[in-house]
Amino acid sequence: MRYVIPFLLFFFPMVASSQTTNLERLFIERVNVLRDSVLSAPLTNMEEYRMVSYNHVNYILKTNHVSHDQRNTRLPSFEDRCKHFAGDDISCGSEILTYNTHILNNDTAIVDTLIKSFMSSKPHRYLLLSNGNRNCTIAIHHSYNKNICVV
Repeated sequence: MRYVIPFLLFFFPMVASSQTTNLERLFIERVNVLRDSVLSAPLTNMEEYRMVSYNHVNYILKTNHVSHDQRNTRLPSFEDRCKHFAGDDISCGSEILTYNTHILNNDTAIVDTLIKSFMSSKPHRYLLLSNGNRNCTIAIHHSYNKNICVV
């Protein structure tokens, strides 16, 4: 029985998180500095709906399929994930994600690399900084050489 918990944590690393991580807090803080510079209202992480994003990070970890869709699952689109995990409480207008294999071990470097990736893409930059987008769910996975962020 003592091997059950490590086994579950290995295969479901994001499900074990029940609160916003330091990386996610730092991500929101640093994005809000950028949003302030373009006169956009601060972005708020809607923690109670975290599984909308965490589900997709888990899928990417499990399959190495980096895309907005989940192949051969019952929640193939971000709209499906939003409806499943949040019901009619929220509406999902967009999803942005980034993935890299940089070896990073400093929270600031990890977050800055993720933000830089979003900012280098015009559609991602627009969605991240747009005043029309004020609420989000966020999930960040970081391991030795794998960094995934779904917003």
